[in-house]
Amino acid sequence: MMDSETNNVTDMFPPRVYNSTSYCQQTWNVTKRPRWAMVEFWGKKIFSASNIFFSNGDLDPWRQGGVLESDKETIVTYLIHGGAHHLDLRSSNPKDTKYVIDARGEEMKWIQKWIS
Repeated sequence: MMDSETNNVTDMFPPRVYNSTSYCQQTWNVTKRPRWAMVEFWGKKIFSASNIFFSNGDLDPWRQGGVLESDKETIVTYLIHGGAHHLDLRSSNPKDTKYVIDARGEEMKWIQKWIS
C-alpha cells in the first residue's frame, strides 16, 4: 500500500492526508510491512528476468509502484502520455490516442523480437 494525499487542486478528490501505517494499525490492528511489495514482486531482482515490457501511463496513480526504468534490453519500460491504468492492454477503441496506439505498436514490436 502506498501512502498518498489528495488536495482537490491537482486531482478530483477531497483534500486528505493518508498515512497507511497509522490507518492499518487503527483500523485492523496490523502493522504495515513496508518492504512486502519489494519481496513479493521481486524488487530489484526483477532485472534477473527477461522479455518483459512494462507500460505505464502518466495519469496512472499506480505508476509510482511500477518499473519505470531499465538499462537491460530485454526489460523495456514505456511511458504513455495521457495514459491511465492498463489503457494499452484494453481492446482498441476509435477514441484511442496516438500515444496508446504507439504503445501497442511498441509492445508488438518487442514481443515479435523476443519470440522470433
